Amino acid sequence: MKKIFFSLIMLSTFVFANSYFDNKTNLIWQDNKEVKKNKRNWEDAKSYCDNLVLNGSSRWRLPTRLELLSISDKSKYKPAIKDGFKNTVS
Repeated sequence: MKKIFFSLIMLSTFVFANSYFDNKTNLIWQDNKEVKKNKRNWEDAKSYCDNLVLNGSSRWRLPTRLELLSISDKSKYKPAIKDGFKNTVS
């Protein structure tokens, strides 16, 4: 049983190497170096997500306002984002 659990952890780490998986919401967020360069208006951001292929998936979309709030951490500042995200910019 321990072997299977370890394998699942390793698989999820590999599959989500360029992203962050939020256990509370079960959402996957893009979290790679390209994120730091992405500054887009709404229409460009929507198009970017519609055309994104990451971790072998093309099923990406823009988050809702509530989904964005779910990754904020009000106890932190610059950036006020949950621990676990590696590629953040203030």
